[in-house]
Amino acid sequence: MILGVEGPILERLMWRGPQTRRSLALATELPRQTLSRLLSDLEKRRIVESVKGDESSGGRKPAFVRINPGIGLFLAVNFADGNSMVALVDTAFRFQAVESIPLLLRDGPAKILAEVTKWAKRALTRKANLLGIAVSVPGPVDKRTGLLVHPPALSGWEGFSFVDFFRESFDVPIFVDNDANMMALGELWVSRQAAEYPWNECWVVVKLSANGIGAGIISEGRLYSGSAGGAGEIGHIQVVPDGLRCRCGLRGCLETVAAAPAILEQAQKSTTGRRRGAAAKPYSAKKLREFAREALAGDEIANSLIQKAGTHIGEVLGILVNVLNPTRILIGGDFATVGPTMLASIRQGVFARALPLISRQLAVEPCRGSNPEILGCLASMFIRLFYPSLTS
Repeated sequence: MILGVEGPILERLMWRGPQTRRSLALATELPRQTLSRLLSDLEKRRIVESVKGDESSGGRKPAFVRINPGIGLFLAVNFADGNSMVALVDTAFRFQAVESIPLLLRDGPAKILAEVTKWAKRALTRKANLLGIAVSVPGPVDKRTGLLVHPPALSGWEGFSFVDFFRESFDVPIFVDNDANMMALGELWVSRQAAEYPWNECWVVVKLSANGIGAGIISEGRLYSGSAGGAGEIGHIQVVPDGLRCRCGLRGCLETVAAAPAILEQAQKSTTGRRRGAAAKPYSAKKLREFAREALAGDEIANSLIQKAGTHIGEVLGILVNVLNPTRILIGGDFATVGPTMLASIRQGVFARALPLISRQLAVEPCRGSNPEILGCLASMFIRLFYPSLTS
């Protein structure tokens, strides 16, 4: 279903939602007759459809063009420790079915994907047309092969082929990408739908997960993934010379001092509740939620660790700001909301390192999308299936 000259039309409809023919003409800069011919062809192929709008200024209700949600369905999978999510969504990005899979990443990809496959086969009706599958994974992905390359958070996942696994059950295109990249695309879709930002935005979208730190980069409104797909691995920038050995093999990486596992390990070695006559209460490093409860309750040790972690993250991002000159840094992931001082500490670190001229109009904000990785999977599939020239 790869399209050519119709691509700009579908690009506008995917990012912005239903549009009038006038707005499509202005956005695509296509002559009216050309646009009319292309839309007529897309309607014959049932890729788009015309619908009446709800609002009217007194005359006839305006007609809108939208992606036909009846074309088929996308299957999106987001791996997350203990809470992987799978969703069936139509081409209008309307969720048809969603399921959470409470398996740990250390259980391995095959075990989790077996559950995904069983669920998808039950959820898909006989008449359903599955268009594609996209998978969001927490680790570097070679965009040529779809394989994870030395995934530090996923021991035993090296060389696993998501494409081969799914092709045993589904004869559709399959796409795999890093979860930070998928989050970045998801946040971009949310913002485009709200029509809040211009197309030339440059963002750094940071994911602070329970396993590590990564970033997705939006440049001129498009995802930048680098020549091999490894852009955004900020968790492995050195911040402490001759520091602790990182799971990637290097020393003193950002993840060794600021990622959730490192902070929980430091917390476990500390004690809280030191009051006169009270016994010391050790932190539990088993669950991030337990640590978050301590921080939100105002525990000094927990918030001190969060502040230090946020400052380190911000300082690395400040260097990145001097290189990329983004307009926004968006912070998301489970660890991003672990305590009230995380975002403030990141902001402090960013502006301490970024040059005033470059950071003058920079905003550091929390991510706003719900399930942005799933939305990113959908945007990625749509682009690659319908308008592949958008991919870098």
